Amino acid sequence: MCGVRKLAYSMSKLSRKEPSTVRSWEMVFAFYWCFLVKYLIPAILWFLMVLNVETDMSRPYGGYAAGWQAIGLVVPILGLIAFLINICFCLHDEPLNMADFKERFDPDFVDPWDEFTDRDPKIKALVDK
Repeated sequence: MCGVRKLAYSMSKLSRKEPSTVRSWEMVFAFYWCFLVKYLIPAILWFLMVLNVETDMSRPYGGYAAGWQAIGLVVPILGLIAFLINICFCLHDEPLNMADFKERFDPDFVDPWDEFTDRDPKIKALVDK
């Protein structure tokens, strides 16, 4: 679940009263969130896009000619090809910064956001709800 796991944990961290304690449901939520964002949502979007293309081919959108429909289909396909080419050709290695994961490994880590919310009673009241 590389890429979305950190976002899921930072979302679940917002509900913590103690920043260093991990709540029991956070791992389940992280898996659920990661699965939806990485697999289910793209599959649903692909399904909707294919249905729209199929409908546009059988009944042209707005009465436009088939040539305009083809141009409208080629532009997103070119964007997808450009995206896939960039995925396949890695130009440089991205170094792993362990400071990004400090909160998961250091029990004394205090997030600066938590210090900010402790200073402002209005924000603290919203976070503690």
